[in-house]
Formats: sequence, C-alpha cells, structure tokens
Amino acid sequence: MSDVVFTGPAVDDLRRIGPDAVTKVRNTWRVVYRISEDKSVEICEVRAVGERADAEGYAEATARAREADRLIYTVGMAREDVAALDLREAVDMWAEYRSQPH
Repeated sequence: MSDVVFTGPAVDDLRRIGPDAVTKVRNTWRVVYRISEDKSVEICEVRAVGERADAEGYAEATARAREADRLIYTVGMAREDVAALDLREAVDMWAEYRSQPH
C-alpha cells in the first residue's frame, strides 16, 4: 500500500469546501495529485469543479509541486515538512535558501 500525504493547501481546500459539500457535489471533485518515485501519493489540491477555473487550479497545483520538489531535492527538507507548508511559505523558504551562499 502507498502512503498518501495531503499538502497543507489541500487540507485547507477540504476545510473550505466543508463536510456538507460531499453529499451535494457528487462526481464533480477535482483532485490534483502526483506519485513520487517511492510510490507515495501527494494530494496537492482538492476542490469542487466550478469553484475556480481549471487553468487557475492547475497553475496553482503546478507551482506547489515545483516548490515542493525544490525544497525536497535541493534544500533537503523532509517530504512531510514540505507538505505542511502553503505555497507562500514554500516560496519564502526557497528564496531564503537561494539567498544564502552554498
């Protein structure tokens, strides 16, 4: 069985949608995820279709995934620590890392 990790923004998405939406919005969920090399599944975004334009949702999920890759593979952060960050925090951490001499 694979591990499933929800990023902080994905958890926020679920909170924003709310538990009552599950019974009202059938078969109209959009879940953006990726499967890592270790076969774990990272849920990047969860939303009801129509809440935002598809292009906007995919652009945000792509940005989240790009920042996560940088922090995991370049900075060396643990996947769980990166998953707890929202996009702004991840971008700030990447900027801070880039500003230091290496």
